[in-house]
Amino acid sequence: MINFTIPSWFELDELKVLSIQQQNIDEAVVIVGENLEESKLSYPTIRLYLAKRFDQTFECVKELDSFLFNSVEEAIDFSNKIQHLSALDLVVQRNKFYL
Repeated sequence: MINFTIPSWFELDELKVLSIQQQNIDEAVVIVGENLEESKLSYPTIRLYLAKRFDQTFECVKELDSFLFNSVEEAIDFSNKIQHLSALDLVVQRNKFYL
């Protein structure tokens, strides 16, 4: 299990941690959802953050990317399969929303 410190601004921005994928002993990718409630007027968004280990806890150090979706279902589906996507799949998804 990964010990992750949730930044206070996650709560202020209403970000929800969906999963954490450890990449190696010192780095992890945090998959975060934003606007995942149907009542929100903004587009559902999945954000990826790089987390680094400090002592025994991982902390966010940088936002890597974000992906906009037309529906909450699309966003959740993407977050569930992201670890299995190729780089090409990610590039297509990154630009798909704007087509």
